[in-house]
Amino acid sequence: MSLKELMAGLLLCLCFNTLSAKVQTYEGRIRDDSGNPLEFVNVTLQSLNDSTLIDGTVTDIDGKFVVRGNQIPVFLQISAMGFEDRIIYNPTYDSGDIIMSPASYMLGEVIVKGSRPMTKFKGDGVQVAVSGTYLANTGTALEVLGKMPFVTKSGSGIEVIGKGIPIIYINGRQVRNMSELDQLASTQLKNVDVITNPGARYASSVNSVIRISTVAPVGEGFSFNDRTTIGYKHYTYLFEQVNFNWRRNGFDLFGMLNYENYRERPRFSNTTFQYLKSGIVQQNSSGKDLARYPVYQGKIGLNYNVSSHSLGFYYDFSFKPSTSKGNSLTDRYINGIFSENLENYSDIDRHNRQHLFSAYYTREVGKWHLSANFDALWQINNQHNTENEISTTNPERGFTTVNDVRNRLLAGNIMVSLPVWKGDLSFGTEMSNIHRTDRYRACLKTNVNNK
Repeated sequence: MSLKELMAGLLLCLCFNTLSAKVQTYEGRIRDDSGNPLEFVNVTLQSLNDSTLIDGTVTDIDGKFVVRGNQIPVFLQISAMGFEDRIIYNPTYDSGDIIMSPASYMLGEVIVKGSRPMTKFKGDGVQVAVSGTYLANTGTALEVLGKMPFVTKSGSGIEVIGKGIPIIYINGRQVRNMSELDQLASTQLKNVDVITNPGARYASSVNSVIRISTVAPVGEGFSFNDRTTIGYKHYTYLFEQVNFNWRRNGFDLFGMLNYENYRERPRFSNTTFQYLKSGIVQQNSSGKDLARYPVYQGKIGLNYNVSSHSLGFYYDFSFKPSTSKGNSLTDRYINGIFSENLENYSDIDRHNRQHLFSAYYTREVGKWHLSANFDALWQINNQHNTENEISTTNPERGFTTVNDVRNRLLAGNIMVSLPVWKGDLSFGTEMSNIHRTDRYRACLKTNVNNK
């Protein structure tokens, strides 16, 4: 082969690799059923194989979007406030006009006195009004966050597109336990700020922040509400939450009791091949588990609001014992010849406990605003594992492991701010102290007399 032919072949290979790795662009326009363009619509491009997020954006004022990726197959997931979610599998490079259907929410009598935009841009992100809109009827704060621009929700996880997992605040207090979002009703929310460009008041490692403001409580006396959810997933599960509140002369005493009971029995079956120099190793495995993970949780706290002062605290306790029992069976073949049968029995016990104490204080002095927060968190996580392994070629073995973990977090901050021209002048300090103790013990027992 001549040098010229070799160079031509290399150029062809380079062109082929460049084309195969080319980033593909997907675009389109989002409209409502009346043909009007929709702004602030979340559009994410995800892998069809495992729903991995590839790219994401929000639509502009004309309802247009552009996302990019070099994987196939893919799908587009589209979500907008006030509309049903849409999924487009294997989209074309130009999806054209995509029509969104209005969401159906059961509302009571409504008196319309005027209109204002639900979403508005701020210097560091966007702010969405919740109180007085349909979002107040979506259920919980977690569900509301899943409807926010730039925000995606997967199960109980929250992520800001292109920014990762955000830090979440409720009335200036950082959320240490994500279950708070499930316990906070959407009717209690005033507005939500999605901050995609955090300023100097946050740590340099913080890429995004979500700030939730709640409506001021009204009325005095005793109130009580109950929320019950019953469903089925392998077994019937139950979610029961009771809230109470007593308010008088600026004092606000509140509490919550929560009980959850979940069970499941996952099964699996797979076949793997290993291509080694010594031969082809094939493993056929199957198994099943029975898991139980109840949740016991309680909260009690006190708020006091008078004039320009506001202070309060609460104590939250949770206990999450769980058990998992399972067995699996594996057959191993080498070059198609049976080699070994392996049985495995496992028993896992976990006891996770958490204590959280949180306090805050705010004060207005003229145009000055002072805020202080303090959090103390203790976690105790104990796990005990027992496994027995029975093989047709090796002695029976038993594994026992014990892992005791204790975590402690002390954190506090003081912030002073003053409105200056079109922005705010803020300064303050923040401290945190983390201590972790991890004890691990393991024991291996071998029975020479194989069963």
